[in-house]
Amino acid sequence: MKFKVSTPLILVTLALLVLCSCSKFSESIQRDVIINPGLLAFPIPSISTTREGVKFTELLATINVDSIINYDAQGFNSADLKKIKIASLTLLIPDTSDKVSDFSFIEKISLKISSSTDTTQAAVLGSIIDNPESKVKVLNFKIDTDGDLSKLLVQKNLRYTLTGKVRNIPTKTIPIAGLIFVYRATLSKD
Repeated sequence: MKFKVSTPLILVTLALLVLCSCSKFSESIQRDVIINPGLLAFPIPSISTTREGVKFTELLATINVDSIINYDAQGFNSADLKKIKIASLTLLIPDTSDKVSDFSFIEKISLKISSSTDTTQAAVLGSIIDNPESKVKVLNFKIDTDGDLSKLLVQKNLRYTLTGKVRNIPTKTIPIAGLIFVYRATLSKD
């Protein structure tokens, strides 16, 4: 029995042998890290107008992205950061704070993030365009950006601004509300 071996088969076999025998090969390692800075608590002051674009509050916060990366992803550091995206955003009234308050007075709300030192860098993280008039204590924002937020978040000093429109003027302030952010950071070693 004779076997006829074609030239392309021989070339493919030789190419595979050469590739397999190389002592060096390049490997790309990628990992996602969840950045959850915890609850950012603040009061929502009394609002005296129903016009659009009213500032509910402005908060300053610090996130040390490098420390989070070093803690959650050993072997990676901020130089390996490829992108950070917002994964979820929630506004809530903690159960322990106020038994009466709710978000039924809010018609529209949005959250903008910016650098506290460079206001040209900013992004709208999320919004709620038509909040139902129901007595809820938790609002989950629709994420408005799919963009990379890493240039903002590595600056550490951040400004969060909540703006919106109320459907009716609330009779009192909400003593404690809170924002919960979840960011997803993609790290890669090439």
